[in-house]
Amino acid sequence: MNGFKKFILRGNVIDLAVAVVVGASFQAVVTALVRDIITPIVGIFGGLPDFSSWFFTIGGSRFLIGDFVNAVIAFALLATVVYFLVVLPSETLMTRFKGAPPDAPVKMKDCPYCLSKVPEAATRCAYCTSELVPREPPRQPPVTVTLDGALGRIVGPALLLGKCMAKRVAGRQRVAERTKLLAG
Repeated sequence: MNGFKKFILRGNVIDLAVAVVVGASFQAVVTALVRDIITPIVGIFGGLPDFSSWFFTIGGSRFLIGDFVNAVIAFALLATVVYFLVVLPSETLMTRFKGAPPDAPVKMKDCPYCLSKVPEAATRCAYCTSELVPREPPRQPPVTVTLDGALGRIVGPALLLGKCMAKRVAGRQRVAERTKLLAG
Protein backbone atom coordinates (compact mmCIF):
# COMPACT_ATOMS: atom_id res chain seq x y z
CA MET A 1 0.00 0.00 0.00
CA ASN A 2 2.93 2.32 0.70
CA GLY A 3 4.25 1.92 -2.87
CA PHE A 4 0.83 2.78 -4.33
CA LYS A 5 0.72 5.91 -2.15
CA LYS A 6 4.15 6.97 -3.46
CA PHE A 7 3.01 6.32 -7.04
CA ILE A 8 -0.19 8.37 -6.69
CA LEU A 9 1.52 11.28 -4.95
CA ARG A 10 4.31 11.46 -7.51
CA GLY A 11 4.30 14.79 -9.35
CA ASN A 12 3.90 13.34 -12.86
CA VAL A 13 0.67 11.50 -12.03
CA ILE A 14 -0.94 14.57 -10.48
CA ASP A 15 0.15 16.73 -13.42
CA LEU A 16 -1.31 14.18 -15.83
CA ALA A 17 -4.63 14.09 -13.95
CA VAL A 18 -4.88 17.88 -14.02
CA ALA A 19 -4.04 17.91 -17.73
CA VAL A 20 -6.79 15.39 -18.52
CA VAL A 21 -9.44 17.37 -16.61
CA VAL A 22 -8.39 20.70 -18.15
CA GLY A 23 -8.16 19.11 -21.60
CA ALA A 24 -11.67 17.66 -21.35
CA SER A 25 -13.16 21.01 -20.35
CA PHE A 26 -11.12 22.79 -23.02
CA GLN A 27 -12.41 20.32 -25.62
CA ALA A 28 -15.99 21.29 -24.70
CA VAL A 29 -15.11 24.98 -25.18
CA VAL A 30 -13.54 24.33 -28.58
CA THR A 31 -16.49 22.18 -29.71
CA ALA A 32 -18.89 24.97 -28.76
CA LEU A 33 -16.69 27.50 -30.57
CA VAL A 34 -16.75 25.39 -33.74
CA ARG A 35 -20.47 24.56 -33.58
CA ASP A 36 -21.72 28.02 -32.58
CA ILE A 37 -19.26 30.48 -34.18
CA ILE A 38 -16.96 28.94 -36.81
CA THR A 39 -19.51 26.71 -38.54
CA PRO A 40 -22.02 29.54 -39.14
CA ILE A 41 -19.23 31.79 -40.48
CA VAL A 42 -18.08 29.04 -42.87
CA GLY A 43 -21.75 28.33 -43.66
CA ILE A 44 -22.12 31.89 -44.93
CA PHE A 45 -19.64 31.12 -47.71
CA GLY A 46 -20.70 27.50 -48.24
CA GLY A 47 -24.44 28.01 -48.06
CA LEU A 48 -25.17 25.71 -45.10
CA PRO A 49 -25.22 27.22 -41.60
CA ASP A 50 -24.32 23.91 -39.93
CA PHE A 51 -22.28 20.99 -41.24
CA SER A 52 -24.03 18.49 -38.98
CA SER A 53 -26.94 18.41 -41.43
CA TRP A 54 -24.75 16.95 -44.18
CA PHE A 55 -25.37 13.24 -44.73
CA PHE A 56 -25.88 10.65 -47.42
CA THR A 57 -27.73 7.36 -47.40
CA ILE A 58 -26.58 4.02 -48.86
CA GLY A 59 -28.76 0.95 -48.51
CA GLY A 60 -30.79 2.47 -45.69
CA SER A 61 -27.70 3.43 -43.66
CA ARG A 62 -27.23 7.11 -42.89
CA PHE A 63 -23.66 8.49 -43.02
CA LEU A 64 -23.27 11.77 -41.11
CA ILE A 65 -20.48 13.54 -42.98
CA GLY A 66 -21.30 16.89 -41.38
CA ASP A 67 -20.51 15.65 -37.86
CA PHE A 68 -17.16 14.39 -39.13
CA VAL A 69 -16.41 17.78 -40.74
CA ASN A 70 -17.31 19.51 -37.45
CA ALA A 71 -14.97 17.13 -35.56
CA VAL A 72 -12.10 17.79 -38.00
CA ILE A 73 -12.55 21.55 -37.66
CA ALA A 74 -12.67 21.19 -33.85
CA PHE A 75 -9.47 19.13 -33.87
CA ALA A 76 -7.66 21.61 -36.12
CA LEU A 77 -8.70 24.52 -33.94
CA LEU A 78 -7.78 22.68 -30.74
CA ALA A 79 -4.33 21.78 -32.09
CA THR A 80 -3.75 25.37 -33.27
CA VAL A 81 -4.82 26.91 -29.98
CA VAL A 82 -2.76 24.46 -27.91
CA TYR A 83 0.31 25.08 -30.06
CA PHE A 84 0.13 28.88 -30.02
CA LEU A 85 -1.07 29.31 -26.42
CA VAL A 86 0.79 26.50 -24.66
CA VAL A 87 3.65 24.92 -26.64
CA LEU A 88 5.16 28.00 -28.29
CA PRO A 89 5.27 30.16 -25.11
CA SER A 90 6.72 27.31 -23.03
CA GLU A 91 9.44 26.64 -25.64
CA THR A 92 10.26 30.36 -25.72
CA LEU A 93 10.58 30.46 -21.94
CA MET A 94 12.70 27.31 -21.85
CA THR A 95 15.16 28.65 -24.45
CA ARG A 96 15.31 32.03 -22.71
CA PHE A 97 16.14 30.56 -19.29
CA LYS A 98 18.23 27.65 -20.54
CA GLY A 99 21.53 29.50 -20.38
CA ALA A 100 24.74 28.99 -22.27
CA PRO A 101 25.98 25.48 -23.01
CA PRO A 102 28.79 24.29 -20.74
CA ASP A 103 32.34 24.87 -21.91
CA ALA A 104 34.47 22.00 -23.14
CA PRO A 105 36.53 20.38 -20.37
CA VAL A 106 40.03 21.80 -20.01
CA LYS A 107 42.85 19.37 -20.78
CA MET A 108 45.09 18.90 -17.76
CA LYS A 109 48.71 17.87 -17.33
CA ASP A 110 50.83 16.95 -14.31
CA CYS A 111 53.29 19.42 -12.84
CA PRO A 112 56.71 17.65 -12.94
CA TYR A 113 57.71 19.20 -9.58
CA CYS A 114 54.69 18.78 -7.26
CA LEU A 115 52.63 16.31 -9.39
CA SER A 116 49.43 18.40 -9.13
CA LYS A 117 47.04 18.77 -12.06
CA VAL A 118 47.33 22.06 -13.98
CA PRO A 119 45.77 23.19 -17.28
CA GLU A 120 47.78 22.15 -20.31
CA ALA A 121 48.20 25.76 -21.47
CA ALA A 122 49.60 26.91 -18.09
CA THR A 123 53.14 28.29 -17.98
CA ARG A 124 53.37 28.20 -14.16
CA CYS A 125 52.05 25.73 -11.62
CA ALA A 126 49.28 27.20 -9.45
CA TYR A 127 50.42 25.16 -6.44
CA CYS A 128 54.24 25.28 -6.37
CA THR A 129 54.68 28.27 -8.77
CA SER A 130 57.39 26.50 -10.74
CA GLU A 131 57.81 27.45 -14.36
CA LEU A 132 56.43 24.84 -16.74
CA VAL A 133 57.84 24.09 -20.16
CA PRO A 134 55.06 23.92 -22.76
CA ARG A 135 54.72 20.61 -24.51
CA GLU A 136 55.56 20.55 -28.17
CA PRO A 137 52.98 18.99 -30.41
CA PRO A 138 54.01 15.61 -31.79
CA ARG A 139 55.78 15.87 -35.10
CA GLN A 140 54.08 14.41 -38.10
CA PRO A 141 56.23 12.19 -40.29
CA PRO A 142 56.77 13.60 -43.78
CA VAL A 143 54.32 12.35 -46.38
CA THR A 144 55.88 10.37 -49.20
CA VAL A 145 54.02 9.72 -52.41
CA THR A 146 54.94 6.93 -54.74
CA LEU A 147 53.64 7.05 -58.26
CA ASP A 148 53.37 3.31 -58.84
CA GLY A 149 50.39 1.52 -60.34
CA ALA A 150 46.83 2.80 -60.21
CA LEU A 151 47.60 5.30 -57.46
CA GLY A 152 50.25 6.87 -59.71
CA ARG A 153 47.69 7.33 -62.44
CA ILE A 154 45.51 9.26 -60.00
CA VAL A 155 48.10 11.16 -57.94
CA GLY A 156 50.59 11.87 -60.75
CA PRO A 157 48.37 14.27 -62.74
CA ALA A 158 47.26 16.00 -59.53
CA LEU A 159 50.88 16.64 -58.54
CA LEU A 160 51.68 17.87 -62.05
CA LEU A 161 48.65 20.19 -61.95
CA GLY A 162 49.79 21.54 -58.57
CA LYS A 163 53.25 22.32 -59.97
CA CYS A 164 51.71 24.07 -62.98
CA MET A 165 49.51 26.20 -60.72
CA ALA A 166 52.52 27.16 -58.58
CA LYS A 167 54.41 28.25 -61.72
CA ARG A 168 51.42 30.35 -62.88
CA VAL A 169 51.19 32.11 -59.51
CA ALA A 170 54.92 32.81 -59.50
CA GLY A 171 54.66 34.16 -63.05
CA ARG A 172 51.82 36.49 -62.10
CA GLN A 173 53.82 37.78 -59.15
CA ARG A 174 56.76 38.56 -61.45
CA VAL A 175 54.46 40.42 -63.87
CA ALA A 176 53.01 42.44 -60.98
CA GLU A 177 56.51 43.36 -59.76
CA ARG A 178 57.57 44.47 -63.28
CA THR A 179 54.40 46.53 -63.62
CA LYS A 180 55.17 48.27 -60.32
CA LEU A 181 58.70 49.06 -61.48
CA LEU A 182 57.52 50.50 -64.79
CA ALA A 183 54.74 52.55 -63.16
CA GLY A 184 56.95 53.84 -60.33
